[in-house]
Amino acid sequence: MGALLAASTGAHAQQTIFVPSLDIRELYTDNVALTDASKESDFVTTAKAGVTVTRLSPRIQLYFSGGIAFDKYVDRSDLDGYRPSVLGVATAEIINNRFFLDTRASVVERAVRSSTPGPAVARTSPTDQTRILNFSVNPQLVHDFDGRAQGQVIVGYSATRFGKTDVGSNASTIRDTNDFSASAALSSSWRASRIRWQLASSFSKNDNKSQQISFDGVLEYALRQGIIPFVRAGYDDIQDLTLNNKDRSGGVYSAGLSWIPGSRFSFKGEVGHRFGGLSGAASLNYAISSALNLAINYSEGISTQQQSLTSSLGLLEFADAGTLGGGANRPVLVDNVGSPAQIGNNTLSLSNSSFKSQNLSVGLNGIVRNTVVFLKAFHITRKFDANATTPAQDETVAGGSLQLSRQLSNGVAVRLGGTYRETLDPRIPAEDDTQVTGRASLSYTINSALSTSLSYDYRNLQTKVGDAVENAITATLNLTF
Repeated sequence: MGALLAASTGAHAQQTIFVPSLDIRELYTDNVALTDASKESDFVTTAKAGVTVTRLSPRIQLYFSGGIAFDKYVDRSDLDGYRPSVLGVATAEIINNRFFLDTRASVVERAVRSSTPGPAVARTSPTDQTRILNFSVNPQLVHDFDGRAQGQVIVGYSATRFGKTDVGSNASTIRDTNDFSASAALSSSWRASRIRWQLASSFSKNDNKSQQISFDGVLEYALRQGIIPFVRAGYDDIQDLTLNNKDRSGGVYSAGLSWIPGSRFSFKGEVGHRFGGLSGAASLNYAISSALNLAINYSEGISTQQQSLTSSLGLLEFADAGTLGGGANRPVLVDNVGSPAQIGNNTLSLSNSSFKSQNLSVGLNGIVRNTVVFLKAFHITRKFDANATTPAQDETVAGGSLQLSRQLSNGVAVRLGGTYRETLDPRIPAEDDTQVTGRASLSYTINSALSTSLSYDYRNLQTKVGDAVENAITATLNLTF
């Protein structure tokens, strides 16, 4: 159900949908303390009050989901506590074709280290946890120079805070950070020419003495059938207490190719020298059919932990829920390969050091024979430079996830899913871990305001000191107003 506010502007309808909700969940777990030995079972009752606000209009896109949950344990009353959660993205066109605003925020709780056991189903945990608040605002100004060129200026501010959770320890401290950034670009148009150029510069700085200044120029030449080769040249100046600034700073030069032969396929890739060595970037999108899409992305960069969290939030894009098997004309958030947005997972440990990252992600998303499919694989490497206290270290993790959902009959749906993550090259030996999760869920929508579900969840974290295995069964009643 939900309150629907609608107003017409010209030929377009603007809709803001406000949906309060209340979830009551009963959970049984066979390993309440997430230990390898001396497992104890328990029942946990959770009440969660939340609200979702969405808006679709020609000039405003909004998705906000927030709530607070309280977990009550039958035996382990010391674990009783609150868990807040927030995920919001809003984009607005303030002045027609001139001034835009992008604002994002999230609040999540997660383990500080990837090797720390987490629960199979979200609940308060006795392990080393932190509450992460992330916020960013980015106004953007665009100006068109009579169709001959276009200029763009973006300024940004982001804040990252690491706080204590209501329950659980907080032995590892990650620094809070305020980040400031600015970028400017000027590019020519394709009008009456096969040659296009672009000049760009960027600046970023935070209050933990990390700073990066970059500028580059790109020259493109349009061939036939959507083929556009290009070259890039520029310079990076990097100042960071945890990096080898001399090696990471320096010239930028690369060559690449953009290819868009039609509406179903696009590719862009480049390779060259940056950050002191061989560097590259690539993206590929292919619409296999009208309901199935393949996306591949590879990127490299230098960032702090806080900038990495902000970047993950910044990669989220709006999509129509109808393309994901949900209700049409309702905005949802997806990541850079089209999978449903997930913030706060334990793929990598949190760190106070800056690093060079190499990120590869592959996503296959869509509908196959009436089954909604989300298949994702990833490979991430973080390279930490030597400093006064630690030698140079690399950290590599890889894994994937699969989600399947299908409507069995009127109101009845089944969902199956699982994830796999393995630390291929740990930064420290204690983080040589492998994690496997699985989930099976059956839901029934009674009416537009009431639904219920029954789920089984499995989680196994394998480390050098033992395996933390948990099986959980949950029954949930969801009421929307």
